[in-house]
Amino acid sequence: MFKGFETDSLTVPSCEKHNSQKSGLDQAVVAASLISLEPYSLRFHSDVRRAIEEGKSSVERAKRKAYSAQLISDLPGLPTTSYLAEDIIPWIRQLVAGFIYNATNHFDATIQWDKVEPWSPAWLPFPYRISQKEFIQLKLALYPRVTKWENFRWVDGWSSHPRPYPKNIFRFQLYIEPKKAFFRFVFYEQIIWYVEVSPSRKTLKLLKKKVGI
Repeated sequence: MFKGFETDSLTVPSCEKHNSQKSGLDQAVVAASLISLEPYSLRFHSDVRRAIEEGKSSVERAKRKAYSAQLISDLPGLPTTSYLAEDIIPWIRQLVAGFIYNATNHFDATIQWDKVEPWSPAWLPFPYRISQKEFIQLKLALYPRVTKWENFRWVDGWSSHPRPYPKNIFRFQLYIEPKKAFFRFVFYEQIIWYVEVSPSRKTLKLLKKKVGI
């Protein structure tokens, strides 16, 4: 996914259908992320600026699935944001499933993936244009939920080995309760996704072992 960086990959078993679907969406997700970050590239770490530059070719290839458009309808002249022509929610679910399998080396049939609802304060459904007032209201409505999740006692997850992803490009964290596991994914320092899953006790035990808690 992250071109321009010498990293190894985390791999898990997958059927041909889902592997092909996800690989096609990978580039669209990267492109949408870079489109939204490019206007502010000077604010970021050099790794992120490098990713934006290296990813320009991905944006061109993925422009049918990821494109820029105005978000706030009544404030012309603002930098455009990015949209995905496909739903990112299944992609995030597959990402979580991959990390769980990578940690446990087994498929947990107790997880009801269709009920897992990833969410992000940086994501709006496609297509979406709102007024400035609606945007502020949306941010205020999300604030308590973001505050609650950010106050979890997160522990760092793992990455590829021996050459991990740069933490400025991608990292994730875990918070584990007796019956639930929470994931916090951070892309390019800026884009955060949260996911809650209810795995089996065996899976929770193996996840805790993986992160040393």
